[in-house]
Parts: sequence; structure tokens; C-alpha cells
Amino acid sequence: MKENIKTNRKCAALSVLLIIFIILTLIYTSMEMHHECSHELYHEECPICRIINISILSLELLCFAIVSAFVAANFHFIGNKITRFICNSVINPTTLISQKIRIND
Repeated sequence: MKENIKTNRKCAALSVLLIIFIILTLIYTSMEMHHECSHELYHEECPICRIINISILSLELLCFAIVSAFVAANFHFIGNKITRFICNSVINPTTLISQKIRIND
């Protein structure tokens, strides 16, 4: 029981950190999106453009990880339901005797 509480606290702390990271990244990106590049090579050597590109890529990667975790959890849930259905209906079908139903004529 205590392990579940610790795990839930760790997950909650990680979720809060991810939300803070997303918010700060979005704020920084939105504030610096239309800056004036003073470098000749435009995007390649500008440190602000580099940080914007890194933040956009990290957000895309984070979104991909969240979607992947959601899909994996759904596959696990659906697979578990299918396995239970097969075990209950095909391998161990319920009969009137297994349900202990009395048939009166």
C-alpha cells in the first residue's frame, strides 16, 4: 500500500514538472518567435533560433511520448479485455450447472 502511495506521488511530481516544462517552453517560444535575426546565416548561427528549434523539437518529442504511452495503455487494456472474453466464453463457457440455476419442470 505504501509503495502505491510513493509511486503515485512520484508520478504526480513528474506530471507537474512536465506541465511546467511545457508552459515555460511555450511562453519562451511565443515571446521570441518573431525576433530579428542579426546573423548572416539566419537560422544556423542565431542562438535564439537554435533554442526555438530545440524547444519545438522537445515539445514534439514530448507529445509523441505522451501519445505513445496512451496508445500502449489502450492496447494493454483492450488486449486484457479480449483475453478475458476468450477465457470466459471459449475456454470456460458458462452453463446452467456452473451458474447453479435450478430448472423446474
